[in-house]
Amino acid sequence: MTSIEYKILFEVRILHDYYLYGLEPGPGNSVKSFFAMSAENQSARLTELLKSGRYDIRKDLDLLIGADEERLFKNLKLKFVRTATGFFLGMQVERVVTNNEEIRFKPAILPSEDACVTIGLSIANPYFGSISNLRLDRETDKIYYFTNEGNHEDISLAALIPPLVSGQQYRMGDLALISGSVKQAIADNTGNSRFWSTVDGKGIVSQMDRSLDTLKDWYSEWRSTIRLRSKHPVGMIKIALMSGNGQFRPIDEKKLLTTRLSSNINSATHPVYELRWLSRKTYWRYSKRNGFSTKEREYIMNGTGSLLDIDGDKFFTKDPLPITRDRFSINWPGASIRLPNAQPGSMKAEGNKIFSDIEFNELNPVFREF
Repeated sequence: MTSIEYKILFEVRILHDYYLYGLEPGPGNSVKSFFAMSAENQSARLTELLKSGRYDIRKDLDLLIGADEERLFKNLKLKFVRTATGFFLGMQVERVVTNNEEIRFKPAILPSEDACVTIGLSIANPYFGSISNLRLDRETDKIYYFTNEGNHEDISLAALIPPLVSGQQYRMGDLALISGSVKQAIADNTGNSRFWSTVDGKGIVSQMDRSLDTLKDWYSEWRSTIRLRSKHPVGMIKIALMSGNGQFRPIDEKKLLTTRLSSNINSATHPVYELRWLSRKTYWRYSKRNGFSTKEREYIMNGTGSLLDIDGDKFFTKDPLPITRDRFSINWPGASIRLPNAQPGSMKAEGNKIFSDIEFNELNPVFREF
């Protein structure tokens, strides 16, 4: 009886700092961005959250399959599988032995040279825009676009982040290269380097990935086969099966899967592409109905050191802070009292900055052990 074998052709992992930001695994490590952790600790942190059920991107993003993809999956004997970190595509294969006696896999049905898999990304969590580093505007002529073709950083599908351009209009949260380092705009600006702060990690999704013109023919044809409440999805992933370069190519020039057997004979390594999303950063602004008393004002000013500024009857952070799921039991640097964290929502764009409003009240008093 002939056996049927499938191998993973490629995998896409969506890594979101809103969930992954936290205490780096290991003794003595601090709270930080997932993308600032070592590769070993990133793996440990992600594994920990997956095992405990605390990371599942399916709650935030829906994956949209068009009619062409449905036919492609059937014709090429492909299996599309959603996962807590994104999805993978399996392919029916046959084993071959190369001249150097290595076991490799060839597609049971070879795709055409221009074969592509196109997946739409639709927002399932209404707060996704609040927790993600997306532009806060309503432009509809361009959406996010990720592909394995062209140049990339590491194994990220995001576009390369360009150098800062003086005179160009940037929005708070945009990314740019300044003196070789990735920086993030801490306010709207026109390329002035004093409005930028350092970002940990590389291959991060940025404003440059909002590049797909929704008037393109191939996109319009795909969109016509999709049922979607919004006018457009938030983004698209397009993976070319026979092109790309190096580790970004699922099927190599010899028409074999780049997937290979690992040291464990029962498993295989396969191409893994990543989408690395930063969490939204905002200025956290604290207020109280009817204003703070003199005692409360002194308590906050004395306990927050250099973390907060005051404007009228409101306190706000001097620098933007990330909105994260985990509420940390430690103090923010520069503060001796524990301040409540900003939550998704309650976000306002004012002037050239984005603020998260946090109100002290009877349920959330100023004098409290957080």
